[in-house]
Amino acid sequence: MVGGNNKKTIGLVIENIFTDFAEEFIQNVASGIRQRKDLNLVVIAGKYDGNKDKTDHYHWNRLIYNSVYCLEELGNFDGLIICLGSMANIQKEDVQRRYFTEITKVPKVFAVTESEENVSVNYENESGIREAVECLVNVHGITRFGMLGGREDNVDSRKRQALFEKCLTDNGIEFKDENYEMTDMSVNCRKEAAALLDRIPDIQAIFCVNDAVAVGLFEEMHARHMEPGREIKVFGFDNTKMAGRMIPTLASIGADETTLGRKSLELLLAMMNGEKVSSVRIPTRLYGRESFAYEMYDYTKQEMLNVDSAFIYRMFDDCFYRYRYEYIDRESVNLKRLFWEFMNRLLTAVKNRYMSREEFRETSELIDIFFENGAMDYTDAGKLLHSIDRVQGAINTSQTMVSASANMYINRLFTRMRDAAIKAQSDALILQKESVVATRQNLLDFMIEN
Repeated sequence: MVGGNNKKTIGLVIENIFTDFAEEFIQNVASGIRQRKDLNLVVIAGKYDGNKDKTDHYHWNRLIYNSVYCLEELGNFDGLIICLGSMANIQKEDVQRRYFTEITKVPKVFAVTESEENVSVNYENESGIREAVECLVNVHGITRFGMLGGREDNVDSRKRQALFEKCLTDNGIEFKDENYEMTDMSVNCRKEAAALLDRIPDIQAIFCVNDAVAVGLFEEMHARHMEPGREIKVFGFDNTKMAGRMIPTLASIGADETTLGRKSLELLLAMMNGEKVSSVRIPTRLYGRESFAYEMYDYTKQEMLNVDSAFIYRMFDDCFYRYRYEYIDRESVNLKRLFWEFMNRLLTAVKNRYMSREEFRETSELIDIFFENGAMDYTDAGKLLHSIDRVQGAINTSQTMVSASANMYINRLFTRMRDAAIKAQSDALILQKESVVATRQNLLDFMIEN
């Protein structure tokens, strides 16, 4: 990319800003933009609505809402990230005309959109789906599956359905038409969930095409006094933060190595630098939670008692798995290193069977700094608390020779971590609610004024 004093401006064109997926996609792109002083980001968001009847005021309002998409033609952008989802398929001719005829010289990367004519970034859906199916079949012995799928016009929905059926077939499980129920891929699919549960009363596991669909399923299951994870294993797709906030928390398939937003930005910046890039598919994996417990590995007592650095870093990567997607600059607190510091002190105290008052005070301060600098942004509260309980339980069973004072200090430190995590999560939810309300009002004001 050409240097100089003038900042480059990247446009992010995205469908429906008011979803968890869109929010996280924007955050991942914005995280990379913040690390560079030579870049600006402009987000252009709308919502597809195919009804062009001007007498229908609701749909006409949607068309006015979508007029913001013309800004990508007027904004003189240096690069575009285009994440339109189903809109790119439904309005394929419009998208082709706009981005390949009218906007020809601007580097473009498509995300979550199949585009043979352009560089695109998509999930490699099969790895995560196969991981979930093989665990359910071979570990849990489940044979009766169902799926709440998506719209026919959504390419990813169709692919996930086909791959789910393929993985089941490979494991000797037949998947019939009655096992599938189509949804609009939103949280408002309780009716469809009810239809699937009524049709297959002995169903054991349900795959939701995305995390939003699981909301409707959970509502219907709660109404029937059924607990996801106990009567029926449930898992979604996209691994949004919403999955970790649901009750119970939702197991979900998500990116393994990097996020869609981060990879899209990386490819676009390379293109703006004149480099030749190709389309990318990001591997996926299953992130287990209460609706479908799944652990990648165990925490062994031997690793803890040996104060193994690799174990501490592995625990961090497991608990704060979103952190590896973050762009870290020199001015930011290195949360991974900070986690190692206080966990190393804590485990060393267990190994030495001693912790001084000064060590306790210093370790407490490190824990506070860790959570005050946004550690909870990179994990799910339930997952972290579960991991803390696992480690604390394993340590307590090995503390027969630890002094009473050291035992007290160590358990107080775990309690401090637990309390800090709960407080940080609570504060974040309050701020998020306020932010969403403010963002919606600002966007509404913008549309009215323009």
